[in-house]
Amino acid sequence: MIHPADCQCGAYACELRAKSVSFDPGAARMSPRRGRPGSNALHNSWEAGQAVDKRPGGFEMPILDSQGNTMSIKKYSENRHTYDESRRKIRERAVAAGFDH
Repeated sequence: MIHPADCQCGAYACELRAKSVSFDPGAARMSPRRGRPGSNALHNSWEAGQAVDKRPGGFEMPILDSQGNTMSIKKYSENRHTYDESRRKIRERAVAAGFDH
């Protein structure tokens, strides 16, 4: 039931209107949702990119998998801790052998 603007019936909405307190129309959903919101899970652009290692001077070196192919960001992020640990070990061996600049 919709009450007129000057209603004094004692309903909560009418009491708030009398005190000049009102709800934002955007706070209440007035119409049913028109379907489920679309998902972009299949089209995440960051997952399509190549994982790279940022080097000093602005250089980017692609991260390679065990077959020597460039690795996607999605594959790298799923096993990031494993890959980072193996990269850390390789770096430590290079420093110990004197190949660090």
